[in-house]
Amino acid sequence: MTNEHPMNKPLVQISILVGVAAIAFASGFHQGKKEQPETVSMPAVTPRLTETAHEIQTSPAKPSDDNRIQEVPAPPQEPARRDERNPRQAGFEAGEMDLASAFEKAAALNGREQALFVTGLFSFIAQNASASDAIAMAKDQPGPLRNIALQSIVASWTGNENRNESRGPQRRYEAGGRYGIEVELAAQLARSKVDANTLIAWKDAFSEGPSRSEIAARLAPAIGDFDPAKAFAEMDGWTDWEQDRFATRLLENWSQTDPRAAWEWRNANPDFASPENSDALIKRWAQTNTRDLIQNLDTFQDPADRLSAIEAIA
Repeated sequence: MTNEHPMNKPLVQISILVGVAAIAFASGFHQGKKEQPETVSMPAVTPRLTETAHEIQTSPAKPSDDNRIQEVPAPPQEPARRDERNPRQAGFEAGEMDLASAFEKAAALNGREQALFVTGLFSFIAQNASASDAIAMAKDQPGPLRNIALQSIVASWTGNENRNESRGPQRRYEAGGRYGIEVELAAQLARSKVDANTLIAWKDAFSEGPSRSEIAARLAPAIGDFDPAKAFAEMDGWTDWEQDRFATRLLENWSQTDPRAAWEWRNANPDFASPENSDALIKRWAQTNTRDLIQNLDTFQDPADRLSAIEAIA
């Protein structure tokens, strides 16, 4: 019979209980881990402050690229076009549709828009009405629109519309030169290839105005079959000052195209030219055709005229 120590038995029992507890704990831990659901990743939440400092709202997470709805981009919108010629084109088209309505619309506009609209309107009139009718309608325009209308029809006749587009507003719409807008435009017409009927219409339209002598003197040499005697005959009833201005300007403008003919007519009609006018003719002749003046130097009988010619040649 084996003799056991009284304290060994409790130790054995305690060891057995610890072993059983360990096995049970391990089994339970393994089963609990096996039954635990997989962790679901939550979308990140971004806090956004509201007007109240203590209130916080969360904005939903952005969808992934795979689940994002593909939005169809809107077609690009064309930028608004700024065409400086739109009012002018509108004036031209308004004239095509109805002149009376076009004039009413022009009166309702202001500033630069009105100026361009009237320019386009009278460009249409110049191309579709007779010269005399176009001038009459332009003369009837109120205030500064009158100058704009006159310039527009002349620009259309002479083909200088594009050149006038680059001119400043004051120069383009209000300039009248030293003698007025009618005289400046008459000079433009005389230098152009406008037909004789248009030149005559312009001269007749201003035959009663204060600048009639200046206008007639500039246009007469440009009209076909120029006859100075006939041109001077049209001065009947004019004042002495007007007749003198006409004679001076006529010879000056005639000398621009045919200086020798102007000088010869002056010699045959000395009463129509002053000494100052003679000097101007000789200088113009020298500027236009110096060689021709040298060849005709022996025809100068007056010593003063001969000296003027030599100085002009030099």
